[in-house]
Amino acid sequence: MTKKKVKPGSNTIALNKRARHDYFIEDEIEAGLELQGWEVKSMRAGKANLSDSYVIFKNGEAFLFGASIQPLSVASTHVVCDPTRTRKLLLKQRELDSLFGKANRDGYVPKHAVNAGLDYNDAKWDAHLDIRGIINRPGPADNVFPRKTYWLADISANYRVRENVTIFGRINNIFDTYYAEQSSVRWGNPGDWWPGQGRNFRLGVEVTI
Repeated sequence: MTKKKVKPGSNTIALNKRARHDYFIEDEIEAGLELQGWEVKSMRAGKANLSDSYVIFKNGEAFLFGASIQPLSVASTHVVCDPTRTRKLLLKQRELDSLFGKANRDGYVPKHAVNAGLDYNDAKWDAHLDIRGIINRPGPADNVFPRKTYWLADISANYRVRENVTIFGRINNIFDTYYAEQSSVRWGNPGDWWPGQGRNFRLGVEVTI
């Protein structure tokens, strides 16, 4: 999410506009956030970014993962500032139980998720291999789609012909895996399950003038 200019009288520091655009928001829950002193000062100064953040569950607790809070230039030098550290969400136990139960019942959260990547770079080439594994996803998808566990792999590469000319290519879902994901507001009815894209390709040339 991008930063939002705070209007007079508004308590909003940051909004995740991307999440509201890409996903159907079924419910909203207010939660506290465990912060360090320097993070409080940075957030008050509008230095928070939520565009790549999401919530994860671990050991019965909820955490905000991927949020970025940039330290101020006047931050104490004896404090080690980690802008993208994982931060604990402060929720009541009944709220945690409700969230975790709903996530597993409706298939939002699989039992295990694995993400791995491999990068290669030199003067001419850069290549990326991304692998994602979903293991034992519960919920209604089990009644429609045969795969509760699946692996996806994408590979991309760029070749710099000249300083201003690059040839790029990408193969998504290399193994043509059949899988299902829950729809966002742009695909069918919110909450519906739809098959993911099969193997697909992209190839092109980028010229910088």
